[in-house]
This record gives sequence, C-alpha cells and structure tokens, in this order.
Amino acid sequence: NAKISVKEEVRAFAGFEQQTVTSSCSEQSSSLYGSFRISLRDVSTKNLSFDISPSEMKYEIESTLDVGKVLVTREDNFVGGISSFTWKIILLEKLGNVALFGGEGSLVCSDGNPGQLMISEIESGTMPKLGGIYSGSMDILVTDSGEEEFDQIVE
Repeated sequence: NAKISVKEEVRAFAGFEQQTVTSSCSEQSSSLYGSFRISLRDVSTKNLSFDISPSEMKYEIESTLDVGKVLVTREDNFVGGISSFTWKIILLEKLGNVALFGGEGSLVCSDGNPGQLMISEIESGTMPKLGGIYSGSMDILVTDSGEEEFDQIVE
C-alpha cells in the first residue's frame, strides 16, 4: 500500500499587495496631533487625522486612489508613553505589485517636535496563476515494486 499526502499551507491574503502607514512621535510622553495624506501616482487623499479610523481610511483610499476595494486595520501603540498608530492596508482588487504609497504629513508631537510618517510594503502583490481543469494536479505512477523504489519515483 502506498500513501501519499500533500500539505498546502494557506495564508489569508497571500499574494495581495499589503502596505503599512505608521504615524508616531519619537520622544517618550509625547502625544501625536495633526494630519497626513496618502498618495499614489500623483493623486492624494484629503488630509487624514493622525488617528483616523480604519473605516474612514478605507473610504478615503477607495474613493481617491483608484485601487479598488481595500481592507484596513489599525493598531494603536502607546509603549513607554510614545504614541503611534499603524494602519495595515490590503489591496483586494488591484492585482500585482503596486507602487509604494507616498505620504506627506503635518504631524506634531506634544513636546513640540514634528511627528513621523512611515510607509512600508510588507508584502508585494503578485498576479494570480492561470490554470485550467488540470491546474494543480498530476499523475503519479505507483507500483508495488518496493518502498525503496517508490521513494525514488516520488523524489
């Protein structure tokens, strides 16, 4: 008897373009204020509040930047008295690798220093693979000629 098992790891949103936008202060005990804009290909959103909600950011990106539907989440960080917000943006309809968003901010920290805005790509988008009815399948010849020989066929 031969037993063949195939393990396929599935990661949600793998292959979709994923970028983060982080606004922060660098000094402890500083609170963040102000606004920023996100841009793509010379088109910018309106000024976005330093603590904009994920649903508001989703609306602004979808209605302004021509990337289709997006998923936006926000992580609030208040570590050591330093305030920062990180939004994760997943492009659900714009396939392939998308240029990195641009950003411009008028962010201010309560200690008088300027706030920081950082945009990063955490996963490049990829184009889907084209396939037909046999996509992802293959025939394997299995004989009862012994385990050793079977291992050589599979390898």
